[in-house]
Amino acid sequence: MSRKDQSELISAARAATESGEVTVAARHYRAALKLDRRNHALLLEAGVNSAQAGDMSAARDYLVAATKVSDHSADVQFNLGHVYLDQKLYDLALRSFNRALAIDSDYPDLDYSKAEALFGLGHAEDALLCATRATQSAPRDLDAWLLRGRCEDRLGMAAQAEQTYLHLLQLSPGHIDAQLQLARNYAKRFAFEKATRLLDTLHDNNDLPNSALVAIGDIYGGGNQADKAIQVLQTAVHRDPSDAAAHALLGSAYIDLGEFDLSERHLREALKLDGTQALAYQSLADIKRLGESDRQSLERLYAAKTLSNQSRIQCGFALYYLNDKAGNLDAAFAALTDANELMHKDDPHDVEANQALLARLKHIITADFLKDREGQGFDEPGPVFIVGMPRSGTTLTEQILANHPSVLAGGERNDIISLRGNITNFPDGVSDLGDSWARSAGKQIYDAMFTSGDGHSYATDKLPGNYAFLGLIKWVLPKAKFIYCRRRPEPLALSIFEQHFMTLPFSRNLADIAVVYQNHLSLMEHWREACGIEVLPVDYEDLVQDPEPVARRIYEFIGLDWKTEYLDVSKVDRQINTASRWQARQPINTSSVDRWRRYEKHLQPFVVALKSAIDTE
Repeated sequence: MSRKDQSELISAARAATESGEVTVAARHYRAALKLDRRNHALLLEAGVNSAQAGDMSAARDYLVAATKVSDHSADVQFNLGHVYLDQKLYDLALRSFNRALAIDSDYPDLDYSKAEALFGLGHAEDALLCATRATQSAPRDLDAWLLRGRCEDRLGMAAQAEQTYLHLLQLSPGHIDAQLQLARNYAKRFAFEKATRLLDTLHDNNDLPNSALVAIGDIYGGGNQADKAIQVLQTAVHRDPSDAAAHALLGSAYIDLGEFDLSERHLREALKLDGTQALAYQSLADIKRLGESDRQSLERLYAAKTLSNQSRIQCGFALYYLNDKAGNLDAAFAALTDANELMHKDDPHDVEANQALLARLKHIITADFLKDREGQGFDEPGPVFIVGMPRSGTTLTEQILANHPSVLAGGERNDIISLRGNITNFPDGVSDLGDSWARSAGKQIYDAMFTSGDGHSYATDKLPGNYAFLGLIKWVLPKAKFIYCRRRPEPLALSIFEQHFMTLPFSRNLADIAVVYQNHLSLMEHWREACGIEVLPVDYEDLVQDPEPVARRIYEFIGLDWKTEYLDVSKVDRQINTASRWQARQPINTSSVDRWRRYEKHLQPFVVALKSAIDTE
């Protein structure tokens, strides 16, 4: 074939590209390149066409071939970088973008492109610098603003990220991704009402693509709204039965409702459709339905170089379960540690800030503080707060109470977190608040706890971390009851460390768990001994080994009549969104009491850190 033939093939390829016939164009490009395999411009053109057609493998081959012909084209490096981004090869993408920058320092869009690669590598701080420069050089670049907000969110700059998303929505009021990211931002900050309003409006007012429905379902699920998550995800699955992500999230949401068979059905379908759905593996582990037949595919996925951090974390928790079940304890704990280290790297815990906050709380809310404010607050009985460290038995305690017809089980509510968040300069700002504020705040919390309580006399909030705010709660709800769940330190540490807690950064490091554990003991001693707040202690080991006497004591403390049938927690029909969502529906048993001894040697960092925390207190 002659050069004239090649020219005609190229013209035909370009015409096909313009008319949207990318597959026809690709065929013409292949034929043209057979006549001249070292045509740099043609290799670039063919690579871009293949990328537009979605054939990233061919695009990569063409563009890499172009670099071998000449390594001095910023266009080739830029497009190759974006092919690598699509394949989640972030290190290679960053290298290509840096080469493009070295060739042409004024090449457009490189700041944004580098930000994408850096974000994918987990280098959020460097990514934010690049994304910020991108928004400054192109103030109306919506993608750059969106990535800037995501970087800010990743770095814990939630309030700043919120403003970034709001600015993006001023530029483009109907921007779906910006609304979704803003809703995630609100949910992560426990502003669930804001997140729900935004999601409800987005869902009701738009003919959304399946990817957006899946994202909405994911955020609903993370905000303890399994019913709404299931409704949205069912729509997504009905619309596209081949949507593996929708099946995986739907299966996970069904766990909250105790529908374990339905859950497994959708999780298995997700893996059948797409073996890279790491959430499906972790969720199967959560309901104890991950087996040895899953090992090979799970380990293959875990070893994949292109696996995202989130998927690697989910695989790590699943492998921990599988290896623990098989008795491979060293391998199990190694997978668990790797998963937690990845989470810790993305969202580290500031131990010193936590200690400083608790010290200020003890200094400000004292016995004299509460005595001076007696008679303030909303003076109605009924609220019951079940507090303690995570995994200390708060869910089981609430399950036992939930069996009584007079009790409305509220689960892990965010009322107290919202109250704290609305106090300027907390905790010091508490001193500036007066009688009318306390009464209004108490009534607002009371009303929220009893919103759906038709005929109930008591309502529970079992958010464990409310132990930090017992003094504040006592002020605004003086007749509230407090149940304090306790557990021995070593089994507690293992139980925390082995859970995939999205919003508890300290849970990812054994030394941090030790410090938080000792801090919580000190603060509870302050509330009970120094402030004289009446608290009923419930020891987890006693509760599971001989439950009836402990349960009777709980009922007596609240003021409820007792029936032995209230111990059958497996029959409680309610939504459970906590890490105990599977365990809480099983009969009370002692299987977890001494389980920690299997990992006694692995827990030594916790033991050493706890001793140090005790010695330095």
